[in-house]
Amino acid sequence: MAQRGIKVHEPGLYQIIVQGTLAEDWADYVSGVSLAVTESEAGPRTVLICPVLDQASLAGILARLHGLGLPLLAVNYLGKQASFPAPGTIREGPPSTE
Repeated sequence: MAQRGIKVHEPGLYQIIVQGTLAEDWADYVSGVSLAVTESEAGPRTVLICPVLDQASLAGILARLHGLGLPLLAVNYLGKQASFPAPGTIREGPPSTE
């Protein structure tokens, strides 16, 4: 019988939503990330679509967002991803906020 679900060491595509606004250049810090800022009754939200190599990579992205002080609203698994950023494509240095 085939095992279902996701595994911590497998790549995937995730949607991350944070309260607040990230600068457009934040997407340069992780290869393949796209972001959009939307408005809600509670204020601006940033929606990121992130291809990650594994759950450790996802944790790294979440840690960067936490370091900026942006409240995490949601993390959603969108499925498996066919193409991924090359290893080591996370830029060094602090991401910026607007």
